[in-house]
Amino acid sequence: MRNHKLKTLFLATVLVSGSMVMAEEEATQAAPVLDTEEKKISYVIGSQIANDLAQIGEIGVTLDIDLLLRGLRDGMEDRSAVTPDQVQEAMSALQMKAMEAQMQQQAQAETQAADAPDAQANLQIANEFLAGNAEREDVTVTDSGLQYRVISSGDGDTPGSDDQVKAHYTGRLIDGTVFDSSVERGEPFTFSTAGGVIPGWIEAAKMMKEGDKWEVYIPPNLAYGAQGRMPTIPPNSVLVFELELLEVVN
Repeated sequence: MRNHKLKTLFLATVLVSGSMVMAEEEATQAAPVLDTEEKKISYVIGSQIANDLAQIGEIGVTLDIDLLLRGLRDGMEDRSAVTPDQVQEAMSALQMKAMEAQMQQQAQAETQAADAPDAQANLQIANEFLAGNAEREDVTVTDSGLQYRVISSGDGDTPGSDDQVKAHYTGRLIDGTVFDSSVERGEPFTFSTAGGVIPGWIEAAKMMKEGDKWEVYIPPNLAYGAQGRMPTIPPNSVLVFELELLEVVN
């Protein structure tokens, strides 16, 4: 709690210095006298936090300088004009704005990636492959576009929507390039059907039984999409996994 308060005070101090007096004193202000260790530490911390403070403006928050100064004074005198609930509400609003800004940046990055020539060409190749693969008699296509072929069948349990499962897999691109393999590492991979892996994996796992081995063909929108996962997975790649469900852990 004390560290949080100190950081808040530093942030307010830097903002006040940078926004209220910089324009007036920039030309005439003498260089700071840093003749003690404490003064040097104070100055360096202030300059570093100033860089961090710039991120607040990047998420669309305009800070009220007068209220920041009031909060600084109140904090130094160990008093507050707001209740703990109001503090939590304000911090939640700040976190929400940060999340919204991050999502917007991600969406813009994905749009730019999708418009890139390589991504467009790869998407056409992916669609052509999936269309041809769907015509095979031994391939099943789900409503989402996921495709799979049963290699061998087990008779164990099927995981639910929030289970841990253990599996062996080998992942490759449609040109046969292997980009990852738990089989080669000699160690099964454990993941949750609630999330944390690509959507195509989750959908496939929830249809499988313990002991099943499938070849799963995952469209780009159920894998890494237009961004890919460079350098091993190019944008808009179809991923082909040989997936063996070993065990539903819980």
